[in-house]
Formats: sequence, C-alpha cells, structure tokens
Amino acid sequence: MTARQITARTVLIRRLFLGQHMWNYIIRFMLIIALFTSAQLFAADSSTACSKYPKGSEFSWNPSNQFVTARLSRFYNLNSLIDAAYKAKDFRKVRELAKENLALAAVYRCNWNYGNAIYDTNRILGLISLKDGDVNAAVSYLLQAGKSPGSPQLDTFGPNLDLANELLKRGQVTAVTAYLHEIRSFWTMDSGQIANWLSQIKKGKKPELDRFAAHEPGPLLLFIGWLLMVWPLVVSVSLLYARRKRIKKKIIFLIIAVLSGYTAIYLGGRALDYGIAAILTGSKNLSEVELNLLNYIPFVLMFLLPALAALVEARFFYSEAKD
Repeated sequence: MTARQITARTVLIRRLFLGQHMWNYIIRFMLIIALFTSAQLFAADSSTACSKYPKGSEFSWNPSNQFVTARLSRFYNLNSLIDAAYKAKDFRKVRELAKENLALAAVYRCNWNYGNAIYDTNRILGLISLKDGDVNAAVSYLLQAGKSPGSPQLDTFGPNLDLANELLKRGQVTAVTAYLHEIRSFWTMDSGQIANWLSQIKKGKKPELDRFAAHEPGPLLLFIGWLLMVWPLVVSVSLLYARRKRIKKKIIFLIIAVLSGYTAIYLGGRALDYGIAAILTGSKNLSEVELNLLNYIPFVLMFLLPALAALVEARFFYSEAKD
C-alpha cells in the first residue's frame, strides 16, 4: 500500500484538526493476499541496475497487475503475516516467515516493498530477541533494520521505532544513535524529530522514540490549523454576507450552516479514512499522479466540505425567501 507523497506538513495539519487516530489506519497499508509458491526459479540479477528492468517486468519497482506472479503476491503479503504471527506470540512461525521474507527480498531487491521487508523483518526479529533476553542480537537486528533503503511508507510515515525505543531504555545508546543516523537517510519527512532525539541523547537524556510524537509546528502550520478550526464559521458568515438579500432567518441559517460544516468535515474525514485505505489496499500499480492526488485530496476537502455544506443549506433558505 503506497502513499509516497504524504507530506509532514499535511500530517501536522491533520493532527491539529482531526487528531491522530483516524490517520493511523493508513499506516497499516499492505498489498494483495494471493496464492503462494515457494519455487524461486527466477530472481532479479544482482548485477543488473534496477532502472534497466522494464515496467512490465516482475522485478521492476511496481509491476502492473498482469505481471504480479504468485511469488510476488506472497512477498507483498508476508509483512502482514509476520506481524500477525508476532501478535499471536507464535515466534517459531515468525522466524520461518522472516527467513522466507528476507529470501524473497533478495529476489525482489528493486521492488517498492524491498525496504519494508528489510526493515520490518529485522525489527520484529529484534523484538523477539529482546523477549528472549538476548540484547546483543536485538542490537544487531536493529542495525540491520536501519540499513533499509526506505520505501514509500518508510519515507513518509516513518519507521516503527519500538525496537529502538526499548534498546535506548536499556542503555544501548551507541547502537541507537547509529541507527537514527541510518534511518535519517530515507525518513526525510520527520519534521526534525531525529535531530531533536539525537540532540537529547547527546545530552545524556533518553527521549521517547515515537514517530508520531508531538512536536511543535511552525507559525504557518499553527495559523493553518487554527484556520481549519474556525473555517466552517468563516465560510458560513461569508456566505451569509454575500447572499444577505436572499437569505431569510439569518441567525437560524448561520447556526445550521456552521454545524453542517463541522459535521461535513467529520463525516468526510471518516469516509476518506476508509476510502483511501481501500484504494491503496486494492491497487498495486498506482501512478505518481494518483499518489499525489491521494496526498492532497484530504487536505483540500477539509476546506471544501464546509463550503459545500453551507451552500446546500443556503438553497433551502433561498426557497423560503421565494415563498
């Protein structure tokens, strides 16, 4: 599931207005549950540059549907299977699936999911090592996870930092510092969180490593956030003023329009939450243009929906004015 261009600016605005909860679902995007075959008859030649593979190739960055084999579908699905096995505390199954996932990652080293496989598999193996009391192994897995080249999800939403956070609490400062420097190479949309954590660690502190940790937005983002908070009132008052000669029962209209605006934002946000997740879950070959649209549509609709709600309400009051 991809969302390559979800900007930190948009994420902050969403948190300021709608809160973090509804957007957490998007982070769990995964692609396609399909048939499995373990026969690894073909693999991407490690000596071939990824740019040399045509779009129609099974080994390209994002093969279209007709070129997605059962083996590639299995690769897309393994991260979620590993996560499910980990939550079920079936660690033997986790290790089996992890071995398979890393093997397929070597096959599909040019695929968009490669970075996810490297990062998430090593992260979960590290968490299991911690549960077994093997801190040294956990550190090794953390450093291997940090060597992931990134992915659409990791680059935008950022990596899950639970393993790093646990190791920092246990005093593994050197390893965690090295790891933070590594993930900095792909998580460029961290809004300065990594630099802040490194600074705190250098001072001897142990900050909570959380990719969704609250951090202060700049003045512009604060302004936009506050604008979103009052936007339904702004558009309703503006419409009332512009159509003051046509709208009767102005106070009632204003109250209903404002309430409708906030309701439209809430319901629209919920619908987008499930709609975008469904699109990304069911689509393996979204273009860059489509990904960019998914980036900005929620942001635009936060402003557009209250205006549409006020216009709809005004039509009813126009009718009353004609009676």
